[in-house]
Amino acid sequence: MEKHRLSEILSSLKKKRIAVVGDFFLDEYLHIDPSRNEASIETGLQAYQVTGRKVSPGAAGTIAKNLALLGAGSVYAVTIIGDDGRGFELTRELGKLGIKTKMQIVAPDRVTPTYTKPMFFSDPPSELNRFDLKNFTPTPEALSAAVIAHIDALLPALDAIILMDQVPEANCGVITESVCEALIGVAKNNPGLLMFADSRCQIGKFTHMTIKGNEHEIIKAASDNPYSGPEALRASLASYSCKRGKPVYVTLGENGAWVAENGHITEIEPISISGPIDICGAGDAFTAGTVSALCCGAGLAEAGAVGNLLAALCIRQIGTTGHVTNKQLLDGLD
Repeated sequence: MEKHRLSEILSSLKKKRIAVVGDFFLDEYLHIDPSRNEASIETGLQAYQVTGRKVSPGAAGTIAKNLALLGAGSVYAVTIIGDDGRGFELTRELGKLGIKTKMQIVAPDRVTPTYTKPMFFSDPPSELNRFDLKNFTPTPEALSAAVIAHIDALLPALDAIILMDQVPEANCGVITESVCEALIGVAKNNPGLLMFADSRCQIGKFTHMTIKGNEHEIIKAASDNPYSGPEALRASLASYSCKRGKPVYVTLGENGAWVAENGHITEIEPISISGPIDICGAGDAFTAGTVSALCCGAGLAEAGAVGNLLAALCIRQIGTTGHVTNKQLLDGLD
């Protein structure tokens, strides 16, 4: 891609309105100084000393954050959060980015999903076991109905909808069965609207819309088989894209990405990265970059190249959920 073309895409993005529907997490980083470790008097266990703390939007929030930093005109967060301190922090961080949060549903009986990531801030930083805070009971139907109502209210103004199904526990996140059915209905009734879905466990259920997944997620959706190599993936992907009738993106890490439509597969060239990397947020960055470009009239492979570049820049950021501005993306092309 030429730099003037990328600049043209990003310039058009400022007029676009995109809703991100799904599981917004709070990413919480705890900075631990190993030199200050103490032994607990009560238990004798090592007590890590936290010398810093940083929070940012995660999961669907990472997508929304990158859309905002790339310069999207309006980004809407459609999600469910708890009436708690983590929800307050998440809303605050989204607000700093100009992301519209009026479509968030605050539910006193739900917790704000949070990834707590303790990290030794040595050289280089190293992440310890993560602590996940999620809802493990089904999302009440009234909350799902409220999500659907917000989508319906936004629909006439939107250029794209991104679905992010992050929670693996069935019906415990934002994209419940009823929300999924409603979104499929939106896709059927609005064939000209860009709808782009990502799901950790059930990407195959998002019919009538563009989907994205890694090789393991897509091969499972296409054939219900484990990933056994690129040739099996290629064969399954070709037939699967014909069956779906909508594009399918497959991210392949250091091997770039593929996009398939109506049986034809286009390879998106990988970007060589040297030095330490942190893959946290790479898939979400790919989604943000790809959808941004598709919104602005880019072709499927061209849009995937933008997403791939955004992901490559993202993974060079160590100890944080990666995020890239439009200037960093343009400079990164060099």
